[in-house]
Amino acid sequence: MIKPEDVRSPVALISTTSFVIMAGITTWALAKGGTGPLLNQGTPSSFQGLSRGWAWFYAITSSVGGISSGILNQADFTRFVPRQGMQIPGNVLAPLVPGIIVPLFGLLTASATMNIYGGEPIWNPLELIIRWMSADYSPTSRVAAFTCSVGFMSSQLAENVLANGYAAGMDLAGLFPHWINIRRGALIAALLSWVPRPWLFYHSSSNFIAIMSSFSVFLAPLTGIMMCDYFLVRNQKIELSNLFSDTPNGAYWYQGGINWMAMLTWVFCFIPALPGMLATFNAEIVVSEILMNYYHGNYIFGFIGGLAIYYIVTMALPIRRAGIMDEGDVFGTFTDEVAQQKGIIPASQLLTQETCHPEFGNTTRADASMIG
Repeated sequence: MIKPEDVRSPVALISTTSFVIMAGITTWALAKGGTGPLLNQGTPSSFQGLSRGWAWFYAITSSVGGISSGILNQADFTRFVPRQGMQIPGNVLAPLVPGIIVPLFGLLTASATMNIYGGEPIWNPLELIIRWMSADYSPTSRVAAFTCSVGFMSSQLAENVLANGYAAGMDLAGLFPHWINIRRGALIAALLSWVPRPWLFYHSSSNFIAIMSSFSVFLAPLTGIMMCDYFLVRNQKIELSNLFSDTPNGAYWYQGGINWMAMLTWVFCFIPALPGMLATFNAEIVVSEILMNYYHGNYIFGFIGGLAIYYIVTMALPIRRAGIMDEGDVFGTFTDEVAQQKGIIPASQLLTQETCHPEFGNTTRADASMIG
């Protein structure tokens, strides 16, 4: 298994190749079928019956829902940047450029297929490749199908390894470090990924939109809670030495090792979206318009609700040692210049100095690695 810090080059190559393939398919479709009727007449979708405002909410939720896990887990990868701030351009450009251009490719291609093959638009590129082979089993079609299939397969592997394998591996390794490492955690996630039968997610465009929206039901409140905890409650100050403490005196022990305020806030924020989510997947379930509208905007409501409620709760019940940071850079995390900017003793000076930690007493950099 490739280490997370070593995947940049192969993933960049795979992403570039996939983009070129998608652009090629769209170019072929437009050349053969034009822009098609879809851009003008639209197509039946799960947005029907919604006002323009709530349709926009649902569209935003569906779009952000597809990357909500990446938003939540981005620290698994941004922590590998050599300098602080290097992750910002990628975080800004990644949702905007691929998030606009790639969906546009899909829309134009699906619309063009209505003129090429007639009938319903073809949204799934794999289905389009099958139609190629059925309509024209020539060497050119076979080469094109093989190239596109390899490109999409590589893209899916890269996406799953990054977004699911590494992320799950790191989380499981953090929860059970004595038994699970990143490799084992990734393998466990791969085995469990068969349970929800993800190939059913792409049955139709409306089903895909519903699936994307459902992800954010659970992840949006978590994102709001985490951002509130880091930016508002702790004022971007973390005691790194206490992150590895499993004793009740640790800064992040909370109650029995669980932050119940965060857990209850999370549950409180995602429960209102569950009825609308269930009604979306099962037409026999009827819920009120208010609950359906809450579901349509669940990412926005869940994020804001999680952030606001957690902030109010932590102000009423303050978290112990919030806003405190280590006196010194015990793990050598920062350069001397950055450490001085943060107001902490640089790691180079800790080689000869002692720094006091509330839980562990006087600690030097040499024995800081033994903490926890």
